[in-house]
Amino acid sequence: MIATLPNRQLWWLRTLATMLAEIEVALDKSTFLTGPEHGLADAALTPFVSRLNELGFEWMWDDLSHLGSCSRKIQKRDSFRTVFDALPNPARRRGMSQAGEEVHHEAIKILEKNEKDRG
Repeated sequence: MIATLPNRQLWWLRTLATMLAEIEVALDKSTFLTGPEHGLADAALTPFVSRLNELGFEWMWDDLSHLGSCSRKIQKRDSFRTVFDALPNPARRRGMSQAGEEVHHEAIKILEKNEKDRG
């Protein structure tokens, strides 16, 4: 199936992995992107990381401990629950989870190939 994925999907997945790695580097210096306190950059990152979680793509930061820690701290915030739990949609969440499961193995293969190519 990887051979049938359009090049733009390959590019986006590689770009995503690079972006997460860059966020990890930034989080090595502080608890949040903006420093010791949650700020605007963290608020902008929140829906993006939340959607990756819903897709089951949190594995992308298994080796990115700072990003994982930051994500967990953000999800514990009252503001996170206020926004993301305000309008629960179990059908949409199931759909997101299913979509993530459908591409999970292909995504891993793409990223592994990317690492080998960079080698």
